[in-house]
Amino acid sequence: MERRTFLRTAVVGAGAAVAFGGSLWREAFAYPALPGPSPYGPLQPADANGIMLPQGFTSRVIARSGQKVSGTNHTWHNSPDGGACFADGTGWIYVSNAEVGGGGGGVSAVKFSSTGAIIGAYSILSGTNSNCSGGATPWNTWLSCEEVSLGYVYETDPWGVNAAVRRPAMGRFKHEAAAADPDR
Repeated sequence: MERRTFLRTAVVGAGAAVAFGGSLWREAFAYPALPGPSPYGPLQPADANGIMLPQGFTSRVIARSGQKVSGTNHTWHNSPDGGACFADGTGWIYVSNAEVGGGGGGVSAVKFSSTGAIIGAYSILSGTNSNCSGGATPWNTWLSCEEVSLGYVYETDPWGVNAAVRRPAMGRFKHEAAAADPDR
């Protein structure tokens, strides 16, 4: 494990331990992540896009920071970070955080058809700070987390229909990610 990863994990874990009760952590630590071989096989040398993938996988670049997403008028954000995919009929929507400070952060989305063609791109959150990671919810929203002192969590709509909502009950601290438990 790299030192930076270890330190980030330790800080996030300590902050989360303060935010949540001990019974939740006893349950979480009962199921630790274990390193092991990938079910998809070993990574192959980097492809033409510079991405290492298992055999049989391919990649394509769908967006570049500061450039329009192909076939749309949406300019892709700087410093892409955490993201998720959401089913959309026979297609899907990919959301991505912008880990940019000074009010330049937020979340953008790219909408795909069932064939993988880009059919739209748009912003679903703007004016926030250093949106690092987040978490997809069971009710198909994206929690975008500000990784700054006294940062907030925002619940966003991947379809861009409903305005993003700040969720102060999730705490004000340097958020790395968030999760929603559908059972509690």
